[in-house]
Amino acid sequence: MYGPISHLAITLTEALTEALTETKLNNELSSTNSTAMNSSPVNVASSLSEFEPTIAELQQSFDRQLRLNSDESLVMLPSSLGEGYIRGIRLRDGLDLCVQDYVLKKDLFVNGQNRSSQAACASFTFCLSGQFSSTFPKVQSNITMRAGDASFYTMPYAAGTVEFKAEERIRFVDITLSPALLLSLIGDDLAKLPLALRETIQLSASEFLVHLCDTSPEISQILQKIIRCPYCGKIRSVYLEGQVLEIFALYFGQFFQSSHSLLSDSVDPQDFERLHKCREILKQNLMTPPSLAELCERVGLNERKLQQGFRELFGTTVFGILHSDRMERARQLLETQQMSIGAVSNTVGISHRGYFAKAFKEKFGKTPREYLKSFVK
Repeated sequence: MYGPISHLAITLTEALTEALTETKLNNELSSTNSTAMNSSPVNVASSLSEFEPTIAELQQSFDRQLRLNSDESLVMLPSSLGEGYIRGIRLRDGLDLCVQDYVLKKDLFVNGQNRSSQAACASFTFCLSGQFSSTFPKVQSNITMRAGDASFYTMPYAAGTVEFKAEERIRFVDITLSPALLLSLIGDDLAKLPLALRETIQLSASEFLVHLCDTSPEISQILQKIIRCPYCGKIRSVYLEGQVLEIFALYFGQFFQSSHSLLSDSVDPQDFERLHKCREILKQNLMTPPSLAELCERVGLNERKLQQGFRELFGTTVFGILHSDRMERARQLLETQQMSIGAVSNTVGISHRGYFAKAFKEKFGKTPREYLKSFVK
């Protein structure tokens, strides 16, 4: 059981081999992984003839995939296709983790048609670097995910398309749950969730639904722990499951906190929506944020309600939120390894390099240069 994006990404490698050979690669892959994936026709936009030299190397890569333990496997991409890996981990029945990190040599467009054997699932996808675009049944517009974006999908079966760009590092983490496990983990708290999200969960076994949001700083830190997990064997699985469940709690906990705030006498329901809109405006304008007066005018709040509301809902001031979001965005940009420290500082709206380095260290415990060096390692 893989999430929709991971399923289509894995399909990318299956497609090339299936199109040019009559081997049973997918059956072999199914027998070595913890879940089965039956093959179906897949269209790859690039000419398949261009990938003929890749086929033997690709099949050898699957044949010699690393089995870290009975529930974990690692497949390296052939050098002729790109550089990187796809790692799949079964944490428990109904709970899977997939980490993907690669750079492709060519743009690829994969069309994954209906796979009836792929079990219904709910999936969290967190984009750490690069970008990819996808389409799914009953979702009207393309969904493009970039660094810092998160999504929560429910899908009764794997279908849709995904487009991967070449020459950029694509990294994302996919956490997939069975509908039964999802409902059991939420339990009676389901009624406390916003209506749209509640319906998404209730229909997870039968409807294609998607909920998009940003990756919070807290979740970003946990994702790094997952990627850099220092353990192996059973302890590794226990550690990773703990991190995954913490992400689950943080993701849904934000809605429980919001529900509590809606009932609070100190924040009016209409002001609640305006305050969240203010935060979105700040996130979208890190380089040149609006003044307090401009924020107030755009959302229809006076300055006193704006400042007081931010302290009530977010636990800090308007500037505090702006500063935190700038640092988190800077961290994400550094991890892409595609921008200089100076360019990152300017992109998040901080022109003074010394101040940027000091603020970054206060937030993450390392200067931007130290953080970049540790990440490269």
